[in-house]
Amino acid sequence: MSKNITEAAYMEFWQEIKRRVEGLKSRDTELTVFGAKHHKYLMKPCLSEDEIAKFEEENAFQLPEDYRTYLKFFGNGGVGPHYGVIPLKLAACESFPLDVPFKFTLPYFPDVEVEQFFEFDHTTRTTEYFFTSREALIEAIYGTEEAYQKATNYVDEATLDAYSDEQYKEYQAFTKYGGILWLCEEGCGHISFLVVRGQEYGAIWGDSTVSDYGIFPHTKKGDKSFKTRLSFAEWFSEWLEKCESELGLR
Repeated sequence: MSKNITEAAYMEFWQEIKRRVEGLKSRDTELTVFGAKHHKYLMKPCLSEDEIAKFEEENAFQLPEDYRTYLKFFGNGGVGPHYGVIPLKLAACESFPLDVPFKFTLPYFPDVEVEQFFEFDHTTRTTEYFFTSREALIEAIYGTEEAYQKATNYVDEATLDAYSDEQYKEYQAFTKYGGILWLCEEGCGHISFLVVRGQEYGAIWGDSTVSDYGIFPHTKKGDKSFKTRLSFAEWFSEWLEKCESELGLR
């Protein structure tokens, strides 16, 4: 959704989203959609304006308006992408301190592989690759090799092997960050989160470092160069549309 939208418009938006989620629940009685067995299409009670304002005051920042109105008019977690949306207080996880800005502006890929960037067409069972070479991938995402090395804290193997324990610990700490709300578990240690401090404020990012895939922004469909960003409302809506399509509601 666009910025500078009124709270009344957001209220109408989330009420419509709630109606559509109820449609999913009615259709998916066997809980076949991924994650449905966990969240069961349940919506947790909404937060009051006072509860939201208190959280913002305690943490000295304002929540992105689409997420703020989600808490106020849809619910404080529950049904949603993957295993469901985590409630606000749990989303403010100690592992990701809220008093520092999120430090990434480019995706972090420790080991860039062309094969990571593809879309699979289940109808024709064909794979479309977005890049033909590592060089093309780096140019599209980072611009230059130097920017790639900075974004990924690139260290060649010989240098890495020569690191002391202290240097290696500092190297590993590169991926530590804060300024985010942990929104949901995607499964197998992958997570989605909302940036609430820093240049990427309001954008949804993901962390798949558990499988060496990296830390990256969620983007619009087909954008494997990571130029676009998804807001919370867009992220939630994309999940809903995908579920509706899967269940034959679109």
